[in-house]
Amino acid sequence: RDDQVPFIQPPPGPGVWEPTDTSPPAATVMAVTRPFAMRSPSQFRPDGPTPLSSSRYAVEFNEVKSVGRLDSTTRTPEQTATARFWADGSIPQWNRALQRIATERGLGLAGAARMFALGSIAGADAAIGCFEAKYHFTWWRPVQAIPRADTDGNSATAPEAGWEPLLRPTPNHPEYASGHACYAAAMATSLASFFGTDRVSWNLNSTTSGEIRQFRRFSDA
Repeated sequence: RDDQVPFIQPPPGPGVWEPTDTSPPAATVMAVTRPFAMRSPSQFRPDGPTPLSSSRYAVEFNEVKSVGRLDSTTRTPEQTATARFWADGSIPQWNRALQRIATERGLGLAGAARMFALGSIAGADAAIGCFEAKYHFTWWRPVQAIPRADTDGNSATAPEAGWEPLLRPTPNHPEYASGHACYAAAMATSLASFFGTDRVSWNLNSTTSGEIRQFRRFSDA
């Protein structure tokens, strides 16, 4: 897992991700890591990013450009707090949640071990599949897409030089698919399977925002 897998940069152009700092691209080895339960890293590869020329891309682009910017006037305080809450690392954040769930529900050693095993295997394979998709599609980040919007061929997008996101620095790996979304969905699904229901009250804390949030069902994460 600690091996360095060389990143081969695709020809630059519209939609193509390029490293966002001088360090090696992050987690390239994940794209080729042998999964625990899947047949291959690409078994559940998603369909791919929204086409640049589509109206849907323009809608998503303009929402990110407005709501996601550092000095946004359209983002609500709750949206800002939520973004900072989920900026924590997925693995330690969810492992802390598993520890609390095991303790609060008195699962005992065997029950806690099974819950952790299900979550860890699901989360690991989700991360492997996610990074396989990231380095397969190599989709650009907003910090690249927004300043270069005059190259995307979409008349409903407009470039803005110097655009900056709320959360910085931008992670040094491709945008699509979302690592947090992949991991959270896998963990929530494994927990719902373990308990036999999605409707379980539980808490999640964030070291980046200092908050503790209570959820009434796993899918709310």
